[in-house]
Amino acid sequence: MDKMAIPYGVSLSGLLDVIAAWNRARGHESARTTKEVASRISSDAKLESKAKVVSNQSSFLTQIGILRKEGQQNRLTDIGQKAAQMIDYRKDEKFNEILRSLLLEWTEGRPLLDYLFHVEQETRENVIRRVVEDSGKSVDTTNAVMGATTLIELLILVQIVSIDPDNVVSFNKQIDLGQEAADEIAPEESREIQVGFMSAKKTGGKKDEGVTIHVSFTIEGFLDEVQRVQILADIRTLLESLSFKVEANH
Repeated sequence: MDKMAIPYGVSLSGLLDVIAAWNRARGHESARTTKEVASRISSDAKLESKAKVVSNQSSFLTQIGILRKEGQQNRLTDIGQKAAQMIDYRKDEKFNEILRSLLLEWTEGRPLLDYLFHVEQETRENVIRRVVEDSGKSVDTTNAVMGATTLIELLILVQIVSIDPDNVVSFNKQIDLGQEAADEIAPEESREIQVGFMSAKKTGGKKDEGVTIHVSFTIEGFLDEVQRVQILADIRTLLESLSFKVEANH
């Protein structure tokens, strides 16, 4: 079995930004370069720096099933697309459900989860050390320790483990390690559906700068949550191509 891949040199918020950027780059349609994905991360960092961050997370995201490798590039899996969309549109509960299932099915990470399950409680420091060692990296490597910390925070976020004020990590005993599976999002019944609302402001050119538009739209038919957020993603992409900055959407 391959060694466990972990996030590398990135915070939890940074990791979630990378996953969301894969959705913004439409990484489900075809394989993308790290620069294509990095260009969709909203930060003032240089593109090369952001691309390096994206690249450093690829092994971990591939192992847990968010990405799949295609040649020298990567592409979102179907379940990875759903997860990325849930982050991008702040559907935290749905994202947590998907990521929890993926992490519990993560073959290379299973020894870590089994350890946490059987030990019941362990200090945060010892768990970090265990994560770094299981990944084959050195505890003297700052980026590895940062990545291990991020993985623990991700496990806390999706409620696989918890941490108390004394920094003691505990496994969630309500979780059955043998029966978890990534759930499909069930389609809703056919009805008129409020797809969403979006507000955007023009950012390019003195003449149009400051112009704000508001979009609200409905459809009638079958629509699940993934389809709804994909429609929002398409509209957001269109607005951004016209130099509008989306300020709010839901």
